[in-house]
Amino acid sequence: MNAAEAPLRFPIIFYSWRDSRCYVENRLSTCCSMGLVKLWRKGVTIIDSAGARWKVTGVDVKGGQGPFWGWKIFLQRMVWVDIHIEYEGEATLSDARSLILKSVDAHSDFWDEVANVDWLKKRLGWARNIPSLIAAYAKADQSYEKVLAAMPDE
Repeated sequence: MNAAEAPLRFPIIFYSWRDSRCYVENRLSTCCSMGLVKLWRKGVTIIDSAGARWKVTGVDVKGGQGPFWGWKIFLQRMVWVDIHIEYEGEATLSDARSLILKSVDAHSDFWDEVANVDWLKKRLGWARNIPSLIAAYAKADQSYEKVLAAMPDE
C-alpha cells in the first residue's frame, strides 16, 4: 500500500533499524537524498499517532522537489517519494516507548547536547498515550519545530 493512501495519523515516529534512531515527521512525501539512502530501506518501523504499526516495504523516487530538479548548491537533493508500507497491527504505548528509548540509549551523546537524557527518559515515562509520547520526544529536539507547530499542547 502506498503511504499516501494509508490511513496514517500524523505526526508519526519511525524507527530506523539501520542507525537505531527514531525520527518524528509530519508527512511522508519528501525526503533528502541522504535520508533516502540511510533511512528509507526496507524494514523501517512506523508508528502513527493512532497507534498503528507499519513497516516500510519499498520506496520509489518520483522526482526532484523544487527548482533545478531538487538540487541545491552545497545541500542534499530533495526528492518526492512514494513510500510503500504494510500494516503490522496495533502498537501499544510500551512498544512505542521502547523504540524511542532504544534510540535515546543508542545516541545518548547526541541527546546530552540537546536535552538531559535522564530528564528526557522521565518525560517519556510520564506519557499516557502515543500522541503525548511523540510530543515529549519531539519537544526534546528543537530541530522538530515544524512538528511542534502542528501538535496540540499537552
